[in-house]
Amino acid sequence: MRIEGKRYRDEWLPNFYPSRELAPDRWLRISRTGKTVVLSAAEDRQISEIYMDAPLYERLERTGHILTPANATRVFQELKLWQLRYYAGPELQIVVTTATCNLACTYCHMNPQPLESSADEFDMTPETARAVVEFAMSSPNSRGCFEFQGGEPFLNFAAIRAVVEHAEAINRAAGLKEMIDFYFDEGFNGVGLIRLKPLGFARKGELKFGITRFMEAYLGGLEYILDKNKTSGRAFQEYMVPVVLAKILGESDTGFVDWRNPCGDISGAIIYDYDGEILPVDEARSMRDVFALGNVRSVTELMRGKDTFRTMNLSLRDRDATCRECAYNPYCGVNPVLEYARTGSLEPRPHESDDCLYTLSLLDWTFKKLLEDPLPLMLMVPSMGEHMGELLERAATPA
Repeated sequence: MRIEGKRYRDEWLPNFYPSRELAPDRWLRISRTGKTVVLSAAEDRQISEIYMDAPLYERLERTGHILTPANATRVFQELKLWQLRYYAGPELQIVVTTATCNLACTYCHMNPQPLESSADEFDMTPETARAVVEFAMSSPNSRGCFEFQGGEPFLNFAAIRAVVEHAEAINRAAGLKEMIDFYFDEGFNGVGLIRLKPLGFARKGELKFGITRFMEAYLGGLEYILDKNKTSGRAFQEYMVPVVLAKILGESDTGFVDWRNPCGDISGAIIYDYDGEILPVDEARSMRDVFALGNVRSVTELMRGKDTFRTMNLSLRDRDATCRECAYNPYCGVNPVLEYARTGSLEPRPHESDDCLYTLSLLDWTFKKLLEDPLPLMLMVPSMGEHMGELLERAATPA
């Protein structure tokens, strides 16, 4: 016997995603394609019961939180779209022009060499710089940018010049304009509040800044930015919030390297050290003996090598039982190199880390703001302020 207005378990597959309580009687579920639903406690319980109310069934069918004959094809297409950037090739190319530095900052997460060190030993040569450019621009991704790191990268300006001039020459020959358009269109309209990383000098000097203290300051900073957006109407942002909003509201996962699942090592970014050594992630430069992949001068089968994708494989959230049952699994990311620096093990335990607390706190904060007062939060999305201004102007104009 079936009850009218109910839908039964033989009509859907549960496609189960863990839930998380955001507020009294408000439960959040996130699908593996980044779709969200906020349910009452009673609605949340129905997903695990033998039947559910027909309106709830239709809602969950639309968002892909249950699989039905009507939505299965669409859900798998959405999953492919969500993961589109994972297979597009790296966009960010980080070039280390020198390992030397004229400073000794206590918060540095690298192991820079003193200024009097040999340039022949620790400076990237112009020849290596041009080899880096050719290797980097062989990426299948047509969009890309170079970032210079060190040491202090400007101590080897010849390598910077070689990278820029050689990249421009290749671009002119190929007719590519995307890089110019990218920098032209992007404006600096916010701030990034970044935690110290337990690497390099910061690790050796045991420089500590507790995650609890940081999160108090960080969330306080976010609240202050929201207040400024409310009073000024200016679209000012903290750079991680648009990443979170893009995951929540977008159709495809973002290109942010550190928060991919798997992480963006090799697939999203490649690092070339001062001598052409290839590393999967920027943080690995202070532990080259563990994570180095080869050299631009000698590597031939980098993209086919099993070790190349080791950090990507270690970063998969479903490897960890606790992460697998977390509601925020689709939005999270982990850096195995940071985990190695923290634990000394190549098998990450991210749910025990400061990064986990940071991620949970930021996502909780963002979802609560979306529920309470989304307008100031949406001003953190690039160009959103301009769009809102246009809409308000149109609304005020008589028809």
